Amino acid sequence: MRKYPELGESVSLPSRRFDRRQFLRGAGGAAMLLPFLPSLMPRKAWSQTVAPPKRFVYIGTEHGGASFANVYGTQGTTGATPVTLWAGNTATSAPLQLTTNGATASLSPVFTAASTVLTPAIVQKMNIIRGIDFANPLGHQDGGHLGNNASQVGDRAMTLTPMVTIDQLMAYSPNFYTDIPRVRSINIGGSRCLSWTYSNPSTKTGVQQLQRYQSALALFNSIFGTKSTTPTRPLIIDHVLDNYKTLRNSNRRLSAADKMRLDDHVARLTLLQQQIAALTKPLNCGSPTAPADNISIFNNLDNKGLALDMQTSYYKVMADVLLTAFNCGASRIAVFHETYPYSTYQGDWHQDIAHQDMSAGPQATLSASYQQVFEHVFMYLVNGLDAIKDADGSSALDNSLIYWGHESGFSTHDPWALPIVMAGKASGYFKTGMYVDYRNQIPSSQIFQSDAPMPGNFAGLTYPQFLATALYSMGIQASEWKQPNGLPGYGDYKTDATSLAQFTYKGVVARPAAVTTNASMPLPIITGM
Repeated sequence: MRKYPELGESVSLPSRRFDRRQFLRGAGGAAMLLPFLPSLMPRKAWSQTVAPPKRFVYIGTEHGGASFANVYGTQGTTGATPVTLWAGNTATSAPLQLTTNGATASLSPVFTAASTVLTPAIVQKMNIIRGIDFANPLGHQDGGHLGNNASQVGDRAMTLTPMVTIDQLMAYSPNFYTDIPRVRSINIGGSRCLSWTYSNPSTKTGVQQLQRYQSALALFNSIFGTKSTTPTRPLIIDHVLDNYKTLRNSNRRLSAADKMRLDDHVARLTLLQQQIAALTKPLNCGSPTAPADNISIFNNLDNKGLALDMQTSYYKVMADVLLTAFNCGASRIAVFHETYPYSTYQGDWHQDIAHQDMSAGPQATLSASYQQVFEHVFMYLVNGLDAIKDADGSSALDNSLIYWGHESGFSTHDPWALPIVMAGKASGYFKTGMYVDYRNQIPSSQIFQSDAPMPGNFAGLTYPQFLATALYSMGIQASEWKQPNGLPGYGDYKTDATSLAQFTYKGVVARPAAVTTNASMPLPIITGM
């Protein structure tokens, strides 16, 4: 019996050892049920070739600022192969090098975890990416994590076109979901919003924040419902729709603007009705067990000193609900915002740690926080996906893209060198097991600060290209979205010298034209392009 007093319950763990591909039990009581077993299906059913479903997960953290040494360690120092991307632009790649020391395995100081979870087999399904730059200057931002660059905060914000984030493009694409799931996407986070959706999904117009969940129980109920939410009689929405048809089609006094407002409102009601109906669809598993409510832990995450095991228990319970939804076929998209620093540091994190990332003490604290995120959020989800078995015998991780990014690059509030660690092959779309460095290491790409070179930092490829690649990997083609002014990649950004001049205090005022013009191409090396 393993006890979790902070959640008000105990979880019974069987003494018999189960293979992790058969059973996954989480910290908070939301149990992963046995995966789908194709051999138990009628022979006619499992003999048919059915492509396994793809899944997308993004994990985002505040700030940035982890040093190159702490993020990348010695990756790429041996066995590196130069790759010419196009004239005047090179990159390098090398196999990932895993070091194991007793119970600990490491790819770098930040990418370190227990050797039971960071295994050689899992590493072969991962990539570490270096040399991806945000396309715009930024201070604080939330929507820019996934492509809504208009959602920025601070003096470096600029006028940009609001756009839905890539997870929502997937959520409403008929090429991702062929029928309506219980929940199109899962959004875990705090006060700031990483996921932005359509104001009117039926017409795919408008942009608004997507509802976020901080409580495991509330998230669970939004996905699986409760007895009280199971429809037992005709929905009131049906009556609203009847009234709408009468008003819309017969009232001559209704203005064009009011008709549009009415249409948008009813479109949302129609989608709500479809979503409620989807809650009655049978699941790929039995009846999942609801977790205890952990909102009290969330409310104390920024309490400056909350024990690390309490923080770990919170994030693992949220992850368990997410994994249960994926395992049961209730959803296949999730955004997981790790809102607060994963640390017991007591003080002003923003000013004392994030803004002092170049100093040794704050850098050590910052990197230790990211190491916790890597082990207890990213790797927990990676192993959870790998434990789910798809009908063709592959794991859910094999058919997924899960990646972790930050609010800014290697220096807080700067757009350069966003560290990205990813896992999953997206059904063979990605090559994995690699460290890939997209920095163009020639003198003209050197980045300066106050006219002094920043050691080891060169301009690379842009994040809009990475986002476009993520969309392609999930089967979403460029024809499904419209870029402002025909910009390559995904998301609005500025390419004119006046806007990019905001970069000047950090050095580069313009990037090579080919970096932008090629941003609609899938990223080379990891996709074979």
